[in-house]
Amino acid sequence: MELLDSRRLTGPNLICDGPGAVIDVAVNSDRREAVIAAWTEHAHELQRTVGWTGEDGGVQVRRYAGGASLVLSAPIDGLYAACELNECAWQRTLAMFGGPAGDSTAEEDATRLQALVVEEQQPSMIALASKAKSAGLLFLSDDEELSVGSGSGSMTWPIDSLPEIDAVPWAEGADIPIILITGTNGKSTTVRMLASIVRAAGLAPGFSSTDGLWIGDERIDAGDYSGPEGARTVLRNRSTDIAILETARGGMLRRGLGVKRAAAVAVLNVAEDHLGEYGVQNVNDLVETKFIVRRAVEPDRPMVLNADDPLIVKFAQQRIDSPITWFSLNPENPVVLEHLSAGGNACVAAGERITLRCGDQSSDLVDIDSIPSTMNGRARFNVANALAAVGLAMAIDMSRTSIAAGLREFVSDPESNPGRGNIFELGAVTAMVDFVHNAHGMNAFMAMAKSMPASRRLITIGMAGDRTDHEIREFVRSTWSGNPDRIVLKEMGAYLRGRAPGSILDIMADELAKLGAPGERIVRAGSEMEALRLALQWSEPGDLLLLSIQAERAAVIERLRELQAEGWQAGEPLPV
Repeated sequence: MELLDSRRLTGPNLICDGPGAVIDVAVNSDRREAVIAAWTEHAHELQRTVGWTGEDGGVQVRRYAGGASLVLSAPIDGLYAACELNECAWQRTLAMFGGPAGDSTAEEDATRLQALVVEEQQPSMIALASKAKSAGLLFLSDDEELSVGSGSGSMTWPIDSLPEIDAVPWAEGADIPIILITGTNGKSTTVRMLASIVRAAGLAPGFSSTDGLWIGDERIDAGDYSGPEGARTVLRNRSTDIAILETARGGMLRRGLGVKRAAAVAVLNVAEDHLGEYGVQNVNDLVETKFIVRRAVEPDRPMVLNADDPLIVKFAQQRIDSPITWFSLNPENPVVLEHLSAGGNACVAAGERITLRCGDQSSDLVDIDSIPSTMNGRARFNVANALAAVGLAMAIDMSRTSIAAGLREFVSDPESNPGRGNIFELGAVTAMVDFVHNAHGMNAFMAMAKSMPASRRLITIGMAGDRTDHEIREFVRSTWSGNPDRIVLKEMGAYLRGRAPGSILDIMADELAKLGAPGERIVRAGSEMEALRLALQWSEPGDLLLLSIQAERAAVIERLRELQAEGWQAGEPLPV
């Protein structure tokens, strides 16, 4: 028995809709139910001790092989105290099963926890949250700020200087449309495609992603903002007309959703990635994780879902009651056809066009070849991303003219979509930089690469150390499916995450050997910049260099820009 993690849940999450505290614990299956029962008893006792009853006094459990997640509900101004309470309940449970007893008595625990609850209480916050709910306004809070309303209708105050309810100009508060986009691959690109559509409509998108925060055309911060913090920042900016929030698995599992309601959400795809964290042990757990976004969908608002993904289709058919707009690369997809026969909506790639369908009505929207990011339709994954963006745009009443214009204007270059299919022409050599980092994405990436004319193809690959050996080998198998002429295995020192240097490359090399890859096709590089140098030195006119880059993206892109500016040609010495 072991406590693996303890954290606050500030929004809708994998286990419940409200705030609380969760601990992830390791426990053998033969004693798990007895342990859960004991923890439940202790948690309830401690909740009663601090006065949390009813809505704030619930407990919930999520079981998984080898462990469980134990959640107790708590008020929003008591989440730190809730973590202490949860850990105390676990300590008492451990002692019942032969573990060490705590250093304090039950009376001392009660006194300490009661003091923590009182210290954290903020009656003004609770009053503002209640009033915002009755006024129909979004409520957001964190350690620094509290806000009601969103975007251009938001009002924000420091958490230590909250106004009296009557001092708030409630009539000035309003909410903007909020879009949540999740999936294993394609989130950032779809967010940016939709932002381009919103701009084409003459509105200012505010969007968060793994690359930073944007309001309108301006990036206001760099970094990974695909969790609740990014959502709050966008939603509190009064220049935002429509919020488009990349919603990643990690943020949903660590803290829950950053918002409790959305005008529309999209689940793009689900594939094995980041397994083994927070009790998410298999792809079915991951599907349920991605569908946490369903907890935020407002009544009668749509979910935009991928009809080509069997895992999404199965979950939706079993668990989703919201209206669905399906999207598909196949106009004859049976899920889509059945949905249309019942009067539903869909976005499909029909021949060379993106087509909108509602029941038996159909209308062409835009030629796929006119959307630069699809590379004349070769990048089928970006055709799918465009379909999802169209479904979301229709959900928030963007005009068809704006949708078509926004897709045509979106270019997947280092400025508009850094590290996602960025192409550099170096004389007669083509280099493409992409963030592809899992087997699902690599399968799509290699399918596109095989459709691009090239004399020879080289690819650089590496993986982060928090991936399982199975995930690493699957990634290699997906890479080898494209039969590249040269593979550069690259070390990413910043992403080793507990693994020894060289160990990930050893696994990759071993899997390539098992697949029958000739040893002369494989080389190793100590960094992504070294991998780039080896790729360029190997290249000849007519080659395609596929650069899977994660750790040193900015440096790699800058180097390629320098070589372009200097007119470098394959076969020439590389400038210092």
